[in-house]
Amino acid sequence: MPGSDSEYQQYLDVFKGDVTHAAFVAWLEQFEEEDRPTMLALVRAFKYLSLQDVFLLLDDLYDKLRKHHGLAPESTWFVPCGYVAKSGDAVAYFFKRRNALPDNAFLRASDLTESRLRERPNVVFVDDFVGSGQLIARTIDELVIPLRLRVPKARFVFGTMLAMVRGLRRFDDQTQIEFCTSMIVDTSSEPFSENSVVFSTAEARIDAERRVRKYTERLSPKSPLGYGGSQALIGFFFGTPNNTLPIFWRSSPDWRPLLPHGDALHDPRRLIDVPGDLQVRPSATRGPSPDDDLQDISREATSALFDSFQTLQNM
Repeated sequence: MPGSDSEYQQYLDVFKGDVTHAAFVAWLEQFEEEDRPTMLALVRAFKYLSLQDVFLLLDDLYDKLRKHHGLAPESTWFVPCGYVAKSGDAVAYFFKRRNALPDNAFLRASDLTESRLRERPNVVFVDDFVGSGQLIARTIDELVIPLRLRVPKARFVFGTMLAMVRGLRRFDDQTQIEFCTSMIVDTSSEPFSENSVVFSTAEARIDAERRVRKYTERLSPKSPLGYGGSQALIGFFFGTPNNTLPIFWRSSPDWRPLLPHGDALHDPRRLIDVPGDLQVRPSATRGPSPDDDLQDISREATSALFDSFQTLQNM
């Protein structure tokens, strides 16, 4: 099998310096030789977002929120999605820094109370990625609808860097929440879909899916094509969504993934933290001070931590 840097450079370029030649070869050699051309075709179609890409998408997201949705920072709460210390936190932190937004404009979902909505009637839920749309559905059901009953004039926007069309289509008739997305991933990027641009014929798609399932049905029996059957080919420098094909991120004793994943970025059991007075069985929670930061560690430590995320190796 060829293995020089130049022979694999087009594939390494996809990951913008965050994957080494040695790591790529080690990953590719795990596949049977007859399956490797299919895996290389998937790599060519992969959408990898580096630190700089994330910054550019967040700049675009903020610009759209202001120009297309008419949101002013002084009348808006920004709420990280997901749960503490996961991707929503990271993206919200970058979003805050890139746009010089004050700390006290950011809240946890659990602190989004009626009184705060009367203070600032606009809410932007900040996230990195929409795949299946499950997080949006939970956010609408558990936060948006109950809060709107209490503050009818409140306005809610789900703002994300990147979204799959399949996830957004679940909410075509949604009136409870608006959507703002920097980049939309069409179904044509799903390698085994009917309008795939990755494999152009039905025969090629069937063959490619069979070859992929040979590995993913062992690696991820419940989601061999990614969570919800998403067939995603998407990764960020800080982690890979579980919507992406498991051959790229799932690890096991006999499988070395190409990209990091760690804990699931969107664990369905811990998607959002609802304010105490909206829960079925209210519990006493600590009230935040207006200058609570996004992280439980100091601002200095947080800044140093994220400033280190210049490459995947550092991460």
